[in-house]
Amino acid sequence: MPGKQHFRPEEWVDFVSGTASPGQAQILRNHLQQGCGACAKTLQLWSRVRATAKRDASYEIPRFALQNVRSAFSFMAPERKRAWRFEIPRLVFDSLWQPAFVGVRSATPGGPRQVLYKTDSVTIELRIEPEPLSERLHIAGQVYTGGPAGQPVAGVVVSAGNKKSVLAESCTNAFGEFQLSFVPEAGLQISFAIPQSREVTIPLDARGGSLPGRN
Repeated sequence: MPGKQHFRPEEWVDFVSGTASPGQAQILRNHLQQGCGACAKTLQLWSRVRATAKRDASYEIPRFALQNVRSAFSFMAPERKRAWRFEIPRLVFDSLWQPAFVGVRSATPGGPRQVLYKTDSVTIELRIEPEPLSERLHIAGQVYTGGPAGQPVAGVVVSAGNKKSVLAESCTNAFGEFQLSFVPEAGLQISFAIPQSREVTIPLDARGGSLPGRN
């Protein structure tokens, strides 16, 4: 249709990810119902991107492949100092703070735990869950700016380990999501290499961030 308005790609991204406001989402639906082929193609594109990102998030890169890439970069990259700003976020929510129903606390030892950390610019959500009948620990989470309606932060390198070794490493996807699975060791912490030379570190076995069922 001549003179018909088309919406920007970022507006369709918000629509696909469910972060658009109800009013804006309705406007976009009405626009599609009017038969705009160009915007329908844009919607299909970002729907496929979201589906692909979800699949990629579940894929775990083999450790040997990561080690080969790290070795290649450390060999080729020139030595230079990196001015990282180190920061420990504050714990603003812990599911252990909530009182359990009678009998629940004793019935579910070492169950999943939800924690929420904040800095002046980012929020980090973590779900910490021991694997039944195993020493392994699973951590899934999301990194985003501001509050719950903030924008996800992609490309954040997330690593769990201690001063001796890195036990697991991942990277946030387009939705700021990541997953880690490993056998924890003493002095455990999880670090987030935020873009713009900034590192946020959470001491998981320290006060306010201890592992469930492993104190």
